[in-house]
Amino acid sequence: MDLSDYKNIQISSADEFHASCRMFETSTLRYVHKYIFKQFLGRRKFYFPNDILEIGLLNSTDGKYKIRFHAIPNGGGPVEYFFMLRCYVEVCPKDAIKAKYTIFVESSDGNKKSIGASEDVVKIPKTQGTIILSLKIEEIEENLETYLNNGDLALVIDIEMFKDISLTVLPVNQIYDMNSDIEAEKKIKCELDLCDSMSKLLVNDKLADFSIIANGETYRVHKAILASRCTYFATLFSNENCEECITNKVEFKDFENETLEEVLQFIYTAKVSEKSVPLELLKAADRLQMDSLKIYVGNLPFFGISLLTVCDVLFYADMYHAEELKMRCVNFISEHKSTIIPSKDWSDLERKNPFLTSQTLKTIFIKK
Repeated sequence: MDLSDYKNIQISSADEFHASCRMFETSTLRYVHKYIFKQFLGRRKFYFPNDILEIGLLNSTDGKYKIRFHAIPNGGGPVEYFFMLRCYVEVCPKDAIKAKYTIFVESSDGNKKSIGASEDVVKIPKTQGTIILSLKIEEIEENLETYLNNGDLALVIDIEMFKDISLTVLPVNQIYDMNSDIEAEKKIKCELDLCDSMSKLLVNDKLADFSIIANGETYRVHKAILASRCTYFATLFSNENCEECITNKVEFKDFENETLEEVLQFIYTAKVSEKSVPLELLKAADRLQMDSLKIYVGNLPFFGISLLTVCDVLFYADMYHAEELKMRCVNFISEHKSTIIPSKDWSDLERKNPFLTSQTLKTIFIKK
């Protein structure tokens, strides 16, 4: 299976994150994440029983919470199989989090139907995977109109986590911590304002001093921003005698307009849209020497690593010099080598890139 078959998959990039505060201490954290499993019934058969896919990550700005969300397309077995969602609390201040959650399935008209929820606030233990949805595959097959939209399974996870609120008066020596939290919230607001301002700057060409041309379309941009965010442009602008600097324009013949627009969006705001094509973005990041974009794209759900996808992900990570993503693949293969190395996917990868597979095996051997 070639990862490029999934070129048009929809992804979620900047998940909704809400925090409400009572003076100096955050009382709740709310996380809303949408995940689309393309052509669910057909593609789930390619996964081994109990394969785990990471589909979402909550990482709080203060570093106190790190929670991963996993999908298990073929849970249970061998008689009955289930589609499962798992919540894994990796980091939290105590031995568990208190949470209340609802899981919706989204129809083609955008309406959401609840298919799973905690009846009340529940405890989710730290460093243990907790199943928050278990849905029989048979149930999905018998109710296609309820669960699938043109074959796709679109799920929305809405989880709210509660912190213990203390009404004890702060000692004088802790006043600094209260001020630090307030300052942190101000910093987050400033960052959001900056992101919004940069986004507006991208569409306003009044102060633009450079043009990028692709397929007859001209994009007016700002040299200083391009040079500060992209190694390719920093190198280009350092040579004042080059044609591009003299004419104040450059033409790209190897980019689709949609890809170039996403790259510019990332340069200005450090985000991409949900309609972006990760494989094309990874290619563009390599072409423009943008390591930050490679890391960002490598963490999108499209590049989720599983027994089914790891060989393809490794192939593209190597092709486009995404070293962090490549190392994640190597580590995964090392952990599951007895299953992956004898597989047809590994044999196909050996034919396509024998040096890469040899290099990977050497790395695994050295690690041992």
